[in-house]
Amino acid sequence: HRHDGRGGFAVSHRGSLPVRGGGPLEDHPGETKFGSTQHVLRRPDGVLSGATADSTQYFKGIKNKAFGLKVYLNQTTGPLLIDQLAERDLIFKSWPGPLPVMVHAEGETVEAAIKLAKKYQKALHVCHVTADQIKVIAKAHKEGLSITCEVTHHNLFLKKSHIKRLGSLALMKPPLMSAADQQKIWYHLDEIDIIATDHAPHIIEEKRSSLPPFGVPGLETTLPLMLSAIDRGLLSIKFGTRSITVA
Repeated sequence: HRHDGRGGFAVSHRGSLPVRGGGPLEDHPGETKFGSTQHVLRRPDGVLSGATADSTQYFKGIKNKAFGLKVYLNQTTGPLLIDQLAERDLIFKSWPGPLPVMVHAEGETVEAAIKLAKKYQKALHVCHVTADQIKVIAKAHKEGLSITCEVTHHNLFLKKSHIKRLGSLALMKPPLMSAADQQKIWYHLDEIDIIATDHAPHIIEEKRSSLPPFGVPGLETTLPLMLSAIDRGLLSIKFGTRSITVA
C-alpha cells in the first residue's frame, strides 16, 4: 500500500505541491516512501537517505544521489532509531559534502544534534520542530551554524485536544502540541524555513489497528490549509510562498 514513485508524485501533483521529496521508509532504510531509491532518483525532486551506523560505509556513494541524510534521534516507526551516542557521532562524522543532516530530534535531543553539527561542521535541518526547540534553533543560527527547520501543517492546525475525537488517527511523532505551544509556533513563524507535510501514507486499517503507526498523509491537504490560513490573515502570502516553494 505504500506509494511507489508514480503514486507518490501523482498525489503530490494532485495536492499542487511545488516541492516534493521522499523520506526513507522506516522499515526499509534503502527505500523511500515514494518507492525504491533507484526509481525515484531519476526524478528531479529527490529523496532522503536513512542513516544507520552500518550504512555509513555507503555514504560516499550516495552523497550525490540524495538531497540529505535523515537521522532519527528519537522513537519512530521501524528500526531506524539512533539513540547511542557513539553511533550518532559516527554518522555525523561520516556524512560527506555540504548536503544537510536532517534530524528527527524531539525536545532537548535537538541540542545534541546541534553539538554534533558544530563539531563536524555539517549543515543541519531540524524536522517538524516543536515550541520548546525554537529558541535553541534561533540561538544556533545566530552563532553562525548552518541550520534550518520546518514545522508540519498538522502541528499548525491540529492540537492535543483533538486526540480525544480523532484517537489513533492523531498519533504523530512528535505528538500534537497543546494550544499554548501551538500558539508559540505561530508567533515564531519567522524562525521557520519550511512548512512540511511529513507525509506518511498509512492506510486507515493501520491507523485503527492495535499498534497504529505514527504519522498522517499530508500531500493533498497542505496547500489548501496554507491558502486558508492566508485568507484568514494568519499567514502572509510572502511567507506562504517562501515556506512551501524553492526558488
